[in-house]
Amino acid sequence: MTRTSRRRLLAGTLGSSLLAQVEPAPEVRLPRKIRLALAGFDGHPEEILRVLPQLPDVELVAVAGEGAANQGAFHESLNLASLWKLPVVFVIEDNDWAISVARTASTSVPSNATRAAAYGVAGERVEGNDVEAVYQAAGRAVARARAGEGPTLLEVHTVRLWGHFEGDAQAYRGDELAVAESHDPIPAYEAKLRADGVLDDATVEAVRAEAATEVADAIAFAKSSPEPPPAAAYEHVFV
Repeated sequence: MTRTSRRRLLAGTLGSSLLAQVEPAPEVRLPRKIRLALAGFDGHPEEILRVLPQLPDVELVAVAGEGAANQGAFHESLNLASLWKLPVVFVIEDNDWAISVARTASTSVPSNATRAAAYGVAGERVEGNDVEAVYQAAGRAVARARAGEGPTLLEVHTVRLWGHFEGDAQAYRGDELAVAESHDPIPAYEAKLRADGVLDDATVEAVRAEAATEVADAIAFAKSSPEPPPAAAYEHVFV
């Protein structure tokens, strides 16, 4: 069984990821429990059923956009995850646009969460700009996965604040652009926490300073890192 074949079985991409990376980058160490459970993995589907019960507190998360939910790999993944009762949380980030194609022009159902019923899995849609609603819905999905109840399809509806790519003028979005920033969940949740007495000016400034430092450190690390070899583009991806 080749490395690529194993990745095809347990790993992949749906926008960002499918199930999990069995063979992470050398500098990444999986928890010992996962490494021990995967040590005997020989690549056969039956082995997934042997391995996963040994990981009762592990759940896998796959994130994709609503455009990816119209692709065959998405439906195949839901079907197998349901059939094998895998502890997967499939998250669809629905911002109404697949690049420049409106969801209403490409998707036959108003919510991808309704597609969960076709595969016998739990499905739920939440407004993605409501921080606490997302937290609670994710908690329910993770609890189901940890309890051995199989996967969940969680659709998170949000508003895209910027273009799909740098330089995207977004003329196709029309009047909605004028109000997009008003749906930004960060200032909205800050206002809620202030109103609830959880945050004050000092805490907000401390959080902002910490975030700015983290971003600056990441940029400095990237600029000081050596250029990777071209072959590295094929590492740790589903091909």
